[in-house]
Amino acid sequence: MELAQKNAFKAQQKLEELEEVVEHTEYQIKSLKRQKSLAVESGQFQNAAIAAERIKSSQNLLESVSKKRDTQHEESKHCQSILCEYKDEMSKLEKEYKELIKLAGTSIIEILENAKSSLQKANSLLLHSNYPGLHVVINHEIEKIAKHIQSAYVYLQNSSDSSETPLSPSLISY
Repeated sequence: MELAQKNAFKAQQKLEELEEVVEHTEYQIKSLKRQKSLAVESGQFQNAAIAAERIKSSQNLLESVSKKRDTQHEESKHCQSILCEYKDEMSKLEKEYKELIKLAGTSIIEILENAKSSLQKANSLLLHSNYPGLHVVINHEIEKIAKHIQSAYVYLQNSSDSSETPLSPSLISY
């Protein structure tokens, strides 16, 4: 996309330069026509002939530069079109990326919720067992998972509110 931006900028810049040459040449032709007219009115036919030659030369230049400008205008439109396509594609990819991040976050939350539920079931089965230390460890893990679930919900909420979307490593490892 960066290359497309550079190409579009260069094409537009070249077009503007050619338009300046066209405007300058048109102004020069008008000025030469006035000079020729004044030379004819004052009987300076040699100066009128020189002005006529310059007018013809300037008109040839104008025709040539106008063709280049028209070609450059098409090139500029083409570069802008490519840039718009890239921007549209980038926008689609960003939207798709955000949706995938949301889906991944939701999946992580679901996995954590299932793990928490499984640990809670295991913990309730161990309530009357001879392993009180295991009960403490499981409760600790349930608390850690609950914190990660809360973090994941906050992260998903924040990522949907802002343009920041990278998946936080804290959602993955615990």
